[in-house]
Amino acid sequence: MQRIITLSIYLLFILLLPQSLAAFDRQETIKSLENDLTHARTAADSITILYDIFDLETSLHRNQTGEMLYNTALLSGNMPVAFDMLRQMTTTNPLNDSITGLMLSRAKALPMSDEQRQTVLFISITKAATDIPNMDENERDIFLTNLIKKNKQAKDEIDSDIYKHIEYLFNLCSFLYTADEGSVLDQYLTELKHLIDTLPDESIVLRTAYYTRAANAYMNSGCYDKAIVADKALLDIIDDMEKKYRSDGRRFRDMSRFKYICYRRLLSSYKNLAPEEVETYYKRMLSLAQQNPEVANSLRKVPRPTICYMMAKKRYKEALPLIKSQLATDGTGPMSSFYVEVYKEAADSAGTANDRLEALRLYSDLLSNRLKSKADRHFRELQVRYDIDRLIGKNQSLELEQRNVKLASHRKAIIFIVVALVVSLTLLLFVFTLYRRSKRLAKDVIETNDKLKTERDNLKQTQQELIEARDKAKNAERVKTDFINNMSHEIKTPLHAIVEYTHLITDCVDVEKKKYLTRFTDIVTLNTELLLTIVNDVLDTASLENSTMNIRIRNESVKSICEFAIDSTNKYLNPGVKMIFENADEPDLSIKTDAHRAEQVLLNLLVNAAKFTKEGTITLGYQLTADGKEIEFAVTDTGCGIPRGSEEIIFERFRQLSSQDQGCGLGLYISRLIARLLNGEVEVDPNYRQGARFIFRLPVY
Repeated sequence: MQRIITLSIYLLFILLLPQSLAAFDRQETIKSLENDLTHARTAADSITILYDIFDLETSLHRNQTGEMLYNTALLSGNMPVAFDMLRQMTTTNPLNDSITGLMLSRAKALPMSDEQRQTVLFISITKAATDIPNMDENERDIFLTNLIKKNKQAKDEIDSDIYKHIEYLFNLCSFLYTADEGSVLDQYLTELKHLIDTLPDESIVLRTAYYTRAANAYMNSGCYDKAIVADKALLDIIDDMEKKYRSDGRRFRDMSRFKYICYRRLLSSYKNLAPEEVETYYKRMLSLAQQNPEVANSLRKVPRPTICYMMAKKRYKEALPLIKSQLATDGTGPMSSFYVEVYKEAADSAGTANDRLEALRLYSDLLSNRLKSKADRHFRELQVRYDIDRLIGKNQSLELEQRNVKLASHRKAIIFIVVALVVSLTLLLFVFTLYRRSKRLAKDVIETNDKLKTERDNLKQTQQELIEARDKAKNAERVKTDFINNMSHEIKTPLHAIVEYTHLITDCVDVEKKKYLTRFTDIVTLNTELLLTIVNDVLDTASLENSTMNIRIRNESVKSICEFAIDSTNKYLNPGVKMIFENADEPDLSIKTDAHRAEQVLLNLLVNAAKFTKEGTITLGYQLTADGKEIEFAVTDTGCGIPRGSEEIIFERFRQLSSQDQGCGLGLYISRLIARLLNGEVEVDPNYRQGARFIFRLPVY
């Protein structure tokens, strides 16, 4: 109890620490140093004083002093200081493209050395890490494609140059971190760590960049144990840097802010820390706040470390007001999910009934959003893996084409050699006597036969290499398909379990609470159906593209097919939209087809119409063609219609006319593939402009 009281008084003292005093002392010291600078006699003295001014100034005022330091270092030939300034200026202005671009061009222009290459690499990966989050979806796809292509084209160079390999992995990890691809990111972070560990001990700047990136990535993906390891390694590096700065005479270089960030991240993983570690890190943070006004101000405005400390100590009553305050100010921020989780834990233990109810509501919304985000992340991860496999397959195809070109060139060379030899032998017939000519001819024939045998062997070897390359490409395609199928089937089982357990929970509660929980059950069910639709579309796409989908042709009722599709679509209709079956009162027809696949095509067309029809009607009808050999189904809606010129684009895989539309762009693509599998066709009626009309033709047999 005495320790808790002492810590509370200590925290109160830090929060009430006056900010103006520290700022006043800092400015007075800077003025004194500027006065000393005017009397400096050597470049070394100037560099020492400029470093002190640079360390004392805030980030907003460092650029001018940094320029002076850089130019002074160049004039005096002090390259370590010049490189240090380039890195520090980049760190101070990470979002300023013009400054980071200038620092990069300066670093590249300096003489080649290990430190020069490390500086160029550091600035490049820092610039990429800030540029990638600002890219739109299309720009990120282009970035990833170019990155993988560049890696494949220069693979030998990258494998032999550790810095190029590190840059490639850093940029790939930055892309995956922005795309929230946890498992893939973990794989490449591990590979990057192996490379970083092989660097010399002096490569502190790259180690710092790696552990900073790794700590944030692991924390974001929920790998708290790995995040803790990364932060502890980062703290060791910071301690070593502080010792070096002190030995170099940089008395004002303050690493408190960087340590504070590490401690704050460590305390956010308090559930994975030992109690004594929580106590130690929090005490160190309070000590930093006492020494550094910026840290104290940050702790005052965002008391997340204090909340984590109180939660770790189970002081829920004290934590609740701070959590509520943060939810009120940062309810939709990047840490909102963290505050919701600790709010529920604190409310369950020490909150009022209203607190528990509000915490439960927020936690339910969080779980719903997290479920959807997790499914989206899995799908994006599948897409990333698919893109990588596709690019690898494309590169293998290019290699195969190049080998074919070389083979054709070899054939031309053989023909040219044979022709040249024949011409030579013909000329010899007119120069030498019959005896010598015959003898020479025999010798030439032997030599030619040996060469032809050698070329024949070379051709066989080249042919075998082409066959192996073709088999590798086919194997890569098969692995990709098996991976998509396995992942899709693995997703189905937990989705069904989520729905069943959600209904089970609702069925087991009291009647007065059932109505309240039914809304959440409906949300889970709806989102699960959407995810299952995406999974089924991915499975059907894989089956159709690999010609593994089975069909069973039988005599089937046309009306039964249409009625099944209509009944399955009614739940997707928007309020006020009416579904019409034109042939409801007409005699039934019988055709030979696969009813399940025909129903799937009609269902996709009707669901697509329901998605884009906000009001009006959706009509399904059919009729035989004039020759009686085909039947035409027509799905007509009064929705937004299809722009001219886009009638074929909408049938492409993963293609949507608007990024705001639901789904993943596979429904129409699959419908056309199934129709063609049934010897039919699906197309848009370009003459209908009151909405959209899709025509689905099938043979009657």
